[in-house]
Formats: sequence, C-alpha cells, structure tokens
Amino acid sequence: MNKIERGKTGLIIIGVCALVLAVASLIGAVFVIINGIKSVANQVSVANVFELVGGAILIIISFLLVYVGIYFTWVGASMKATKGSIADGDLCKGTVNMTKCSKCGSQVESGDEACANCGASLKKKKTCPKCGAEVRANAKHCTKCGEQF
Repeated sequence: MNKIERGKTGLIIIGVCALVLAVASLIGAVFVIINGIKSVANQVSVANVFELVGGAILIIISFLLVYVGIYFTWVGASMKATKGSIADGDLCKGTVNMTKCSKCGSQVESGDEACANCGASLKKKKTCPKCGAEVRANAKHCTKCGEQF
C-alpha cells in the first residue's frame, strides 16, 4: 500500500469516527436539553439554565462534527492513488512534470518528444504525409485518406 492509499484510508476512518461522535453528541444533547426543560418547569435555577446552555453547545459541536466527518470522508474517498515515485513517497526520484515512456517505462519530462532511454516517440499524434491530417501516434493508417504508414 503506497503513501496515498494510507492517507486515503486514514481520512475515511477519521471522517467516519467524527460522524459517529456527532451522532452520540447529538443524542446526548437531546437528553440534556429534555432534562433541562423538565428541571426548569419544576424550578428555575442557574444550574437548570446551564444545563440548557450545555445542551445547546453540544448540538453545535455535533453539527461541527457532522461537517468535519462528511468533509474528511469525502476528501478521502475522492483521492486517487497513483503509481510512481510521488505516490510511494520518494520525491527525489521524480517530479510532477515527469511521465513514463509507454515503451520502456523510463521517466521522461513532459515536453520531450522522444524517450532518452529507448528513443520511442512520445508524441500522441502524428501528421499524415499524404493529406496532412493529424492521427494517433500508434495508428497504422490515416483516418482521413487511408494512407498506410
């Protein structure tokens, strides 16, 4: 499992834990507020008012935990794990501007037109010598005039 996959799993776990805590906090807040309302109905005191305020604060905390839980779960679920030096945590081997040669797998810079290791063309399109149409680099025939390459 690479570094991105571990981070993705960790974010999802944190998000789910925050959502569980939010539900527990909300349930506790409801019980505290109901108990505070019953106490205030019998007798108004500072302790009863603090109980109602505490319940309201628990509700606010639970909504914040819902937000955090949804955010972390969403970010974790949307992360894409890629293979390569950056995903594996070895930033010295490559940069974001590097890609791999489709023929030999060597790392090449994104602006290169040919692989420095095997000489394979890195162009994604080529031009037909007969009609000038752009076609895929690996095409054997022109898609416009049918010329064979």
